[in-house]
Amino acid sequence: MAVSVSVVIPAYNSAAYVGVAIQSALDQTCPPAEIIVIDDGSIDDTAGEASRYPVSVIRQRNGGPGAARNTGIRAASGEWIALLDADDFWVPENLERQVGHLGDPTLGIVSSSMRWETGPVSLERLWEGNRVLTSCCLTRKEAIVEAGYFDEDRALISVEDYNLWLRIAAKGWSIRTVHEDLYHYNPAPGNLSSQTERMAGAEMVNIDKIAALLGYPPAVVKRKRAEVCAAYASDALYLRNKTLGRKLSLQSLSNRFSAGALSCFAFCCIPDFVLNAKRNLDST
Repeated sequence: MAVSVSVVIPAYNSAAYVGVAIQSALDQTCPPAEIIVIDDGSIDDTAGEASRYPVSVIRQRNGGPGAARNTGIRAASGEWIALLDADDFWVPENLERQVGHLGDPTLGIVSSSMRWETGPVSLERLWEGNRVLTSCCLTRKEAIVEAGYFDEDRALISVEDYNLWLRIAAKGWSIRTVHEDLYHYNPAPGNLSSQTERMAGAEMVNIDKIAALLGYPPAVVKRKRAEVCAAYASDALYLRNKTLGRKLSLQSLSNRFSAGALSCFAFCCIPDFVLNAKRNLDST
């Protein structure tokens, strides 16, 4: 199937690893039409490293991942956009495998992951949880444009992709997942506890934005907020940031009672040595 794919790689202070991402795009068994790297105001030599490869490099003032992706998408000539974060890389067959699923003219996104079975993803299922992996999806450029591109609000950073997928689905475009892992993920460096709090906050902003856009009733919004807060409270507990765990558990309970959130709050009141002893016991 002949399709035109533009690879868009947003990069910020990525000199140490952007070359690996670019090379994985160049090594595709189904070559892309172009590769565009957006240097989002880096203070290292990201642009210089990217320029060593046969790619287009666009430099701009720092605007965040959503702004960088939008710049690349607007510059792209392909019918399909393959987003690849600078610290991730693809297996050689990534584009070839995904292109084989593009026959449906209503298809807006195809995403590959072993987390989900092959099949369609409705707006309702997507609202339940993000099922589209940014570095392993093909998105129709027309669908991105119709949905209004990535929201560049910095309060959405870490879930700006999920926000766009929901808006694309809301426009009537279909989404399909493929049960296959076609990329390698490199977790971004940084303090995991602080990332947990930031990501939980971004999720709340996203819930409010999408609920307002789609007119979801308050009960649906409160349930979603409760579920998200409970999930991040559990993450915080695992990282032994019990202050954050208690805070998020209470936020969850304030939206909707659940035994899980109450249990998490209780565990966040137990001394670390007891929790660690239980963890060690459970692992044996």
